[in-house]
Amino acid sequence: MNKNKINFTIFDAQIFCALYDLGSTTEVAKQLEINPSLVSIGLTRFEKKIGVGKLFTKLSKTGKYTPTMNANKIIQYMKYVIQFAEQGLKQNSCADKNVIITSTHTVLHYYLGDYIKDFIFDNPDLYIDFKQSERVDPKTFAVNEIGLTFFVDNIQNRKFFPYHTFKQKLWASPEYIEKFGEPTSYEDLKNHRLLLRKDIDDPRWLFGSNYLRSQLDENEHFHFHKIYSTSLIGKLCSEGCGIMAAAEESVKLEKGNYINVFPGFKGEEVDMYVCVDKEFLETNLCKRVINWIFEKRNEAFKGIEIIPTYDFCPV
Repeated sequence: MNKNKINFTIFDAQIFCALYDLGSTTEVAKQLEINPSLVSIGLTRFEKKIGVGKLFTKLSKTGKYTPTMNANKIIQYMKYVIQFAEQGLKQNSCADKNVIITSTHTVLHYYLGDYIKDFIFDNPDLYIDFKQSERVDPKTFAVNEIGLTFFVDNIQNRKFFPYHTFKQKLWASPEYIEKFGEPTSYEDLKNHRLLLRKDIDDPRWLFGSNYLRSQLDENEHFHFHKIYSTSLIGKLCSEGCGIMAAAEESVKLEKGNYINVFPGFKGEEVDMYVCVDKEFLETNLCKRVINWIFEKRNEAFKGIEIIPTYDFCPV
C-alpha cells in the first residue's frame, strides 16, 4: 500500500463494495442509479487511490468480476466506511427535527416538567429527548443538545444565555424542627443532622456555603449524611431526617413542606445558564426550544412570586 495519505470518497467505496457483492457493473449501476461506464471508471480510480494492485479479475466468458485477495483484505473496512457514513447522514437528516434538553433532576422535573406534555403535543413535528445528569458539562454536549447548566467554560462554539441566579438557603420539615429545634447559628448546626449533597464536588452545592463546607471538613462534631442523589435529599428532608441546602425557587416549585431555618445563613449564589452550540442556534428548531425554556421559566417563577434575575429577549 502506498505510504502517501489515501484519499478516496464514499462514492468510491460504494462502487467497490457493490461490485464485490454483485460482480456485475450493470447491476452496480442499477443499484447506485448511475451510468454503467461510471462503474468501470470509478473502480479504476479507486484502485489507483488504494494502491494495492488489482481488486477484481474479470472473467472473459461471463463478464463477471471476481474479487482478488487484495479486495478480500479491505472489503470489511470499506463496508465499515459506508456504514458510518450512512449513520452520519441519517443523524444529519433528523437534526432539523431532533433536540436534546439536558439538565439536573431538579431543573427537568420542577422547572420544565409541568410544561413538557403540552410542548410535545403542540409540536408533533419535533423529536424531543430529555437527559438527566447531575454533572452537566458543556464540553460534552452534542451539536443539537441544549443544556441548562451551572458550569460555564470559555468554549468558542458555545453560546451561554443567563437563566437565573440561585441563592442557597437552609431548609427543614416542621416535624424535624418540632423534634430537634431550629438552628440559629453555625455553631448550633453541630447539634443537627445535615443532608450533604455529594454528587458533585463544588462547595457551593455540597451544603450551600464554602465557609460551612470548610467547617464540615475540619470539625468532626457535625453530624451529616452524604447523599449521592438530589431527589433523595428532598425526600429525607421532608420526612424529618435532617436539614438540607437548596434554592428557594426549587423548594417552592417542588411544593414540599419545608421551613427556612437559620435565616442568617450566608448561602452561596450560583448562576445557571442555557448553553447551546452556536451553529445549532441558527436553526429555527433551536430558537423555538430556547424561547420555550425561557417562556416557561417566566411562567414558573411568576407562580411562586419570584422575579428572574435576567431578562431574556426571544431569539
